[in-house]
Amino acid sequence: MIFVCILLVDEAFGHEKPHRRIMALVESCDTNGEDANISLVSYKNTLTPRIIYLAAIKGMVGRVKIGLGKEWGIIHRSAGLLDLEGNEDPEFIDEMLY
Repeated sequence: MIFVCILLVDEAFGHEKPHRRIMALVESCDTNGEDANISLVSYKNTLTPRIIYLAAIKGMVGRVKIGLGKEWGIIHRSAGLLDLEGNEDPEFIDEMLY
């Protein structure tokens, strides 16, 4: 789920006018510390969902069901493919949403 947030003026953070931030609801996998960058990883449980700043995301993954149980395999395709820095301008947001 994606959220477009309008943040008000906050001079303490250097914001002299309202500005937009794109946020995402992210649900991480409980991989018991295994790293999908290094090896094939599967999981059965997820962690508590969080809302984070979309520009903080450095990669994306997918998943594929393993067998008939509750186990999922991680499909990792994020090496240098995602660049969201600086994409809070209104035209970019409108292109994403409409």
